[in-house]
Amino acid sequence: PVLVHAHSRFLVAGFLSYQIKLKFSIPYIYSEHSSFYHRGKVDQRLLPYIKKSIDHADYFTAVSNKLYNTVLNFIGSINNDVKIMHNVLDNCFQVPLNRTNLQQPVLINIASLDQNKNQVALIKAIPILKKKYPHIQLQLVGIGADKEKLSELVIAENLGDTVQFLGQQTSEQVKKLLDAADLFVLPSFFETFGVAVIEALARGVPVVVTKCGGSEEYFEEFTGKMIESFDPDSLARGISEVLENYELYSSNQIRNYSLSKFGTAAILKEHSQLYYQVINLT
Repeated sequence: PVLVHAHSRFLVAGFLSYQIKLKFSIPYIYSEHSSFYHRGKVDQRLLPYIKKSIDHADYFTAVSNKLYNTVLNFIGSINNDVKIMHNVLDNCFQVPLNRTNLQQPVLINIASLDQNKNQVALIKAIPILKKKYPHIQLQLVGIGADKEKLSELVIAENLGDTVQFLGQQTSEQVKKLLDAADLFVLPSFFETFGVAVIEALARGVPVVVTKCGGSEEYFEEFTGKMIESFDPDSLARGISEVLENYELYSSNQIRNYSLSKFGTAAILKEHSQLYYQVINLT
């Protein structure tokens, strides 16, 4: 090969690419996607190997500035060219829209069921919203360690007929769920990027997201609402504001925006330019 692109979770791909470069003089790009840095799951003993892998790459990329700064804080310095390169949409989310209009507001959250994703606050926001939207529905798509805790909360809040746990779904199933949803909500405490957010946007669904990292870099007012607090009251206000002004959000505009930034053509062009740049430099 004339170029190696290592998509690394800390060590294996990046360090192997570094060894290949030493032995065969093949350039490599080191790309980081993982939230493990922020979550404190990186073994400190690996730090010198990670830094060496990044510093000797011909380019280091991260999916967001938030993730880049997190990696930078972890390893101390990055002595390399850096580029922010976002994730790409799965092809199934790029097909023409097939929106389904329902009678009651349907909220959807697509995420692992864990503390960081903050579904507790989202569930607690539902009783507040039910005062104005008595038939509102919440669909939770995903699996995780907090499933039992969240199920107990749903029972305690008497929301058994309102909140659905749909478990793990295929991309095609997620697409169909998004096409039937009115609003995507992600109240996370931290996101390196937020793939589920751009998937929702690609299906023309407005979003309510917290100011927690990755999605800050591509959120626009015409795509929904960004809130700075993580509590149920703030979530309920943000959700209600979008639902009250729903006619202001154009599914086609939201979809076209997502495809223009994260569609295959856009990401392929960006990567091709970087590949040619690295190859020509070496």
